[in-house]
Amino acid sequence: MKETLKFGRYLYKGKEVADLEWLVLDETPDGKKLLITRDCIEVMRYEYPQNRNPNPHWTTCVIRLWLNKFFTQQNFTEEERARMLPIPVKTPRKSVLKDKVTLLSAEEALRYFPDQEERRAKPTPRAKRPLRDERICVRNGYCYWYLRELSERCLGNWTAVTTDGSIDEIGADIYLGRPAAIRPVIMIK
Repeated sequence: MKETLKFGRYLYKGKEVADLEWLVLDETPDGKKLLITRDCIEVMRYEYPQNRNPNPHWTTCVIRLWLNKFFTQQNFTEEERARMLPIPVKTPRKSVLKDKVTLLSAEEALRYFPDQEERRAKPTPRAKRPLRDERICVRNGYCYWYLRELSERCLGNWTAVTTDGSIDEIGADIYLGRPAAIRPVIMIK
């Protein structure tokens, strides 16, 4: 069982705000902790059709922008933001991003959650709400949640963790597939 802690707040249901609960994925000897939300907290699309992005990928997608601007500013105090550390993320083009909030890669999901059952995540009431009349896929109380990579097996699709905890490497079309849930990842000191 992974250690949990509370850090930040998030709109839970309607106007109700709740503490964000995080699972500790890793801890360095100097006390830095890599965290992922216990539940899926939001529903989004990887990219929006109206953006007409001809080459969508993690560096330019809507989710990354939302996580590092809106989510960070709205849900953490100034003191909490000061405790958040940049997380190095390698891109397919060999550059390294240093965002304060990201999503797991498929490799990281398998490393931090080696048991398929452990990878399953429940959506909060907010994540279950419809997004432009579409709902996330929920089965037996668990939902699909995004990983940050595009599919290498099917061009134009995103990867995710499925309702049974397996990694969907084929994914769904970025523009035409259903929205999925978000499980932010942060590092704090």
